[in-house]
Amino acid sequence: MGEDNVCVPMPGQFSKISPTEMFRLRHSLVELVEELKLRKKCDRDNEAKIQELVTRNHVLQRTLDSEQQRTKLKEETFEKAMSEMKHHYENKMMQFQIEKQQLDARTGVKDFLKDHMREEMQQLQLTNYQYEKTIKELEAKLQSQENSSEKKLSQWSDIERKVAELSDLYQSAVGSFSRLEAEGE
Repeated sequence: MGEDNVCVPMPGQFSKISPTEMFRLRHSLVELVEELKLRKKCDRDNEAKIQELVTRNHVLQRTLDSEQQRTKLKEETFEKAMSEMKHHYENKMMQFQIEKQQLDARTGVKDFLKDHMREEMQQLQLTNYQYEKTIKELEAKLQSQENSSEKKLSQWSDIERKVAELSDLYQSAVGSFSRLEAEGE
């Protein structure tokens, strides 16, 4: 409402009010009443809007609380799942470490055995070489002894043959001597 310079008469002054002033006063009162009606309507509309906003705020707050509860539940579920997954993978890592240690131990034992077997093989090869050398030496001695035995056997055969020849000659000489003696008598 625009505040025009309206003079509001005092209670005893109504009889002195001119029709123009009365018209203005009436017009001002009508404007004032219209403005009050408009304000009341605005206040009711505003209160309805406020009530609607309060209701919407309440609904949104409940929705927010519900969403926060669901989010919290999901976070707890996620944390639990992550914890279980972490525990599962930690166990897997521990198993892999144990398997790796076992594999390393097996590899170490295998390498140790391989080295030990290589050393034993070299030792056996050396022993085998020594045995073969000894066998060859013994075979050479045996061959030498066989040759010597054969030589001696050959010599014995020669001696026996000569003894036999001498025996034959002796027999022949004894026979000749006996004949000579028999003839000489």
